[in-house]
Amino acid sequence: IEGAPQTFSLSGHGRFTERMGLGAYIQHDRIGVHNNSDIVLTYSYSIPFSFGRLSAGVNAGVNYYVANFTDVNPGQGSVPDPVFSQNETKIMPNGGAGLYFYSDYFYIGVSAPHLVNNKLVGLNARQYRHYYGTVGGVLTITDDIKLTPSLLFKTVPVVSPYQFDFNLNLTFLDTFWIGGSYRTNEQSFNPESVAGLVGFMLSNGMRIGYAYDYTLTDLQNYTTGSHEITVGWDLR
Repeated sequence: IEGAPQTFSLSGHGRFTERMGLGAYIQHDRIGVHNNSDIVLTYSYSIPFSFGRLSAGVNAGVNYYVANFTDVNPGQGSVPDPVFSQNETKIMPNGGAGLYFYSDYFYIGVSAPHLVNNKLVGLNARQYRHYYGTVGGVLTITDDIKLTPSLLFKTVPVVSPYQFDFNLNLTFLDTFWIGGSYRTNEQSFNPESVAGLVGFMLSNGMRIGYAYDYTLTDLQNYTTGSHEITVGWDLR
């Protein structure tokens, strides 16, 4: 679809001391004539327990927003709309926070990555605060096979009450995994999309993954789905 969403992101993080971690990420989103670019720094502090580890994190960064309204073609014979007469740009600071507890067999976390409700210039719209919650575990089937169920909860209270992602992965020999995901529609448990994923880790710590997402809404009449490719390295 022309103007369909496209996302590129690059991130890195590591342990700075035994209890402190530092990281950063950049991300660019494009949806139609709207472009969002983020540069964010992150910090975390963890507290070890005999049964796991609790980490608290904060982030701070800036968002560069561009709306290329002059690229909009209203069609022949349309009455000129002043909204599309000039492009809009805005630089917006933001920050977030989260908590995450994990052990060898279980994890749970909550976060709000954007706490500032920035208003978009020239539009009756803003960046609403998002909240996330996640929980998951690792079940050992055999010494070589592990089952990883997880749940992701998302809400934007003003515009989207709640949404759930139910995920299930199978990992083989700690190097190859395959799984699937089911996403509910906003405000209900009706299906919105399903996804399949596959990935593997090389001996040098490089991770490669691929996911395919197919919508179950009326949008399926106009798209064949979306693709996501991830590449990462674990440096030790």
